[in-house]
Amino acid sequence: MPFPEQWAKNAIEAAGSCQAWPLIATESAALPYVVYGRTSTDRGTNMAGVPVVFNPSAQFQIEIYAATYYAAKTLADQVRQGLHNFTGTAYGVTIRSSLLIDERDGDPVFFDGQDKPTYSVEQTYQIRWEE
Repeated sequence: MPFPEQWAKNAIEAAGSCQAWPLIATESAALPYVVYGRTSTDRGTNMAGVPVVFNPSAQFQIEIYAATYYAAKTLADQVRQGLHNFTGTAYGVTIRSSLLIDERDGDPVFFDGQDKPTYSVEQTYQIRWEE
C-alpha cells in the first residue's frame, strides 16, 4: 500500500537537492540534509466506533540541517516550495493536500568535533492522502 512517506522523501530530495532521512540521519551524513517523520495520524471513526472510509491525515515533522543559518533558511524555503500546497499523484501515492502549518528555527547543534554549530529549521506539515 502506498504511504505519504514515499512521496515526502522524494519531494524533499527533488526540491532541496539534498539527502532526506527517515527519523534520524546517519553519522556520516553530509550537510545539508533533511530528517522527516510522521508524528500523528488521524483515520477517524464514526460515533458507533466503526471506521469511516475517508482519506487519512497525518502531521509530519521535517528538520532541515545546514552549515550556516542562511543555508538552513534557503533549504527550508526550497522544501516548502516542494511540499506546501501539493496535490496529485506521485511516487505511487495520491496526496489530497499537503499544508505547511508551522515553521520555526531549531536549536543549533554541535556535532562531535565541531567548533561551530549546525543550524536547523523545523517545519510541520498536515498531509492527507488516499489509502
